[in-house]
Amino acid sequence: MDPLNQLIEQQNDPYRTPREIRLRLAKTNQKLVDNITHQVIAHRKRQSRIIPLKDQSGRDFRYYPAPQIEEYLHKIDIEFNDEILDFIGRVVQSKLLMDDILDEAYFNAILDEAYFSSRIEGAVTTRQRAEEMIKNKLKPTNKSEYMFENNYYAMDYILNHASEKLSIEIILELHRIVTQNTLEAKDKRYAGKFRETEVWISDDVTGEIIYQPPLHGKIKGFMDSLIQWVNEEKPFIHPVLEASIIHFYLSYIHPFIDGNGRTARALSYFHLIKSDYNFVKHASISSIINKQKNQYYRAFKEVEENESDLTYFLIYSVKSTYKAFENLENKIVILSNTTFMSSIIREASLSLNKRQMKLVKGFSSMVYKELTIEKVHKITKTGYDTSRKDLNQLVEWGLLQKEKKGGKYYFSLSDSFFRLK
Repeated sequence: MDPLNQLIEQQNDPYRTPREIRLRLAKTNQKLVDNITHQVIAHRKRQSRIIPLKDQSGRDFRYYPAPQIEEYLHKIDIEFNDEILDFIGRVVQSKLLMDDILDEAYFNAILDEAYFSSRIEGAVTTRQRAEEMIKNKLKPTNKSEYMFENNYYAMDYILNHASEKLSIEIILELHRIVTQNTLEAKDKRYAGKFRETEVWISDDVTGEIIYQPPLHGKIKGFMDSLIQWVNEEKPFIHPVLEASIIHFYLSYIHPFIDGNGRTARALSYFHLIKSDYNFVKHASISSIINKQKNQYYRAFKEVEENESDLTYFLIYSVKSTYKAFENLENKIVILSNTTFMSSIIREASLSLNKRQMKLVKGFSSMVYKELTIEKVHKITKTGYDTSRKDLNQLVEWGLLQKEKKGGKYYFSLSDSFFRLK
């Protein structure tokens, strides 16, 4: 490959915006920079897959098969969707424990998805309060708590309707659920209905209008196109990509007065479940998005600024999905160790003091990987001899193991337990 084509190819891995390309090549001759940028864009357009969904200018959306997309999709399919049961089988100590752990992982994932999807939109309740609401059937006391509870019920609705084809009715019902008791008084009539007025997306800090969605009179046409594309027979497109496109396009249309983001993320979840990516039931993608909201919104903006090139959003979305599944592995390990630890203590009728319970909890949840007596002395705020006695007793019971390194004893989780990578 000649140097010029090699330079052009380098701009696609990672997939850079035209602005990033220009900045990266700033020290190069300006005419050459313009030429390279033009050729990169032209190459991407030639190699892109067209998605027959229109933007507001009448152009089809498209995406380029960027190496990052292919890499993460491969990892999702091989490492998780195909091998996750084998992984759990290696980690979990018995079939009975496996059922308990999967049930716990399922509950936590549905809770997290509902909680973090509401957090993305500004809800301020705590994760602990959210869990208490569900477990104790407590009624919401403010808008944030209603947002969480609504999202939780939306997850339940999705699981009960995942066998159905996507339809306008399903979308409107999901919107009605996620906005129940959260809309302003003047907008309550729009729960489960498309907006009948215009809206603008503004910068939270400057107030500047950064995006104007389609006029309300065009919403039905855009939505019908989305439904048709999702349900029609078409060349294979990976379900994670398809779910991501649904997520993007509903947000792009912005068909509702409020609740567009929550509805879009719920629809993405719906499509993954419908496509037999059943382990998404045990993972929360919104928990990943919530940690990097700026990147999330920037991915939307980059599509709009670059002639409806979906690649920017798809890279972000596929990577977030992969990270959610990666987190699932870690959670399975922690749940397995915690459950197994509890069963050993219960079956052997071990009597742990509060200090030992704190240490055991820390080790099994991977907060502590390795501790010395001196470190435990500081953690538990007790005497050195007491800390040594606590640790040695846990070793005798088979919960911990110790190893001498450089004149000190280091205590870690027993080899009976599984460790994170």
